[in-house]
Amino acid sequence: MPGYAPAAILPPFSPVVTQEAIKSTPTQYPAEHVIQNLLSIADYLITIVNSTNLFGPNSDDAYVPSLKTLYDRLHAGRLALTPLPDIAKDSSRLKQTVGARWTGGVNERPLEDFEDLYYAVLGRMQDILHTLNVRLSSGFNNVNDALFVGGPSITDFAASLAEYWDVFNSAECARALNDAVRQARVNRLFEEIHLALEANEITQADADDFLAELFQNKDETDGMQLVGGWSPAMIGAYLDEKYRVLLHVEKEEDERQAREIRKRARVKVKVRKEKRRSPTRRSSLEMMLEGARDSFARLREDGDGGVEVFRPSPGKQVRLVQQVEDAIREHAQQVDHDNNLEENVDPRPAQQERVPRGQLQHDIDWQLKSQRVSEYSSYLRGAASRGARSIINGSVYSSSVRGSSIGGPVLGAAKLETDMMEF
Repeated sequence: MPGYAPAAILPPFSPVVTQEAIKSTPTQYPAEHVIQNLLSIADYLITIVNSTNLFGPNSDDAYVPSLKTLYDRLHAGRLALTPLPDIAKDSSRLKQTVGARWTGGVNERPLEDFEDLYYAVLGRMQDILHTLNVRLSSGFNNVNDALFVGGPSITDFAASLAEYWDVFNSAECARALNDAVRQARVNRLFEEIHLALEANEITQADADDFLAELFQNKDETDGMQLVGGWSPAMIGAYLDEKYRVLLHVEKEEDERQAREIRKRARVKVKVRKEKRRSPTRRSSLEMMLEGARDSFARLREDGDGGVEVFRPSPGKQVRLVQQVEDAIREHAQQVDHDNNLEENVDPRPAQQERVPRGQLQHDIDWQLKSQRVSEYSSYLRGAASRGARSIINGSVYSSSVRGSSIGGPVLGAAKLETDMMEF
């Protein structure tokens, strides 16, 4: 392409470490050194891929064993997959520990927990180098191009990858990882023998034979896979098959928990609906009205054992009745309106709901109206204690005089008592 330097091929990585080199090396890197370098290069590669579109996106699927998935699992405290293939493919055994977590820091995990991250790092490094060589050979980029704005050039980035490759592909690093994985496999076999003995699946003699053979052939037990010579596709296929059952079990468990959360949210919304439809507030107003009626009834007994009805002035009586009826009617309309709104409630978690401003104002008005009814009832009781009988007698006498002039004091008094009893 015009404007680009001639195609250039980046130097390949160093040769893959062999099993013979691993066995013959007298030293190995400390576990913490290997762990720190693995975490650093994994984070570096994930960051680079997220910053440019040259290598395709990182996989965000938590159920695909990509480099990012394995890196996130370690930081999330997920337990490492068992090194025994038979158990790694047994869903019933995997379900027993699907919710268990590593409680320490990621740097405190044992070295064998980083085996699969090691495979994913080597596969991703080879894939990136291959992609860069293809782009350079095709003329899409030249060696001096930056991977992204402010990022390293292709040449510098390839050089840093080669340095990391030399560290992880060294006999000392491979020896440390290989010994850790082998020891973890021996430890797990030891545990399985004891579990089988406790379950009476084998006899004590069988267990002794198995343990003797295990420790006698400890150095021959399989360690890690030497995947340095594998293609990225082969490494990816190996990890996919290794994690297939475990990730399927975890996906089913995550989906089950999600269904439980949605179910609890729906139940919570249903309970709130039933509470808002409850007639408690309406019945409380009716009980207050009954209390007002009782306060009238307590004023009916006179000194001679007869019964008279105390009747406030017509204007006050009309206002009191009107206030109570208006309050009941308005509250009933508001409750019906709230119930209709509840039919369209979006079943979301309770913390996302808020009390409507209209409902708050309605509650304040309701309290004020209730207070007026209560104050008027207190007024009636106080009036009776300060001479209600004289007022009653005067009211009855006046009514009798007026009734005689129009032909019916007895009928008028009876009707008055009937009206007040209905109130």
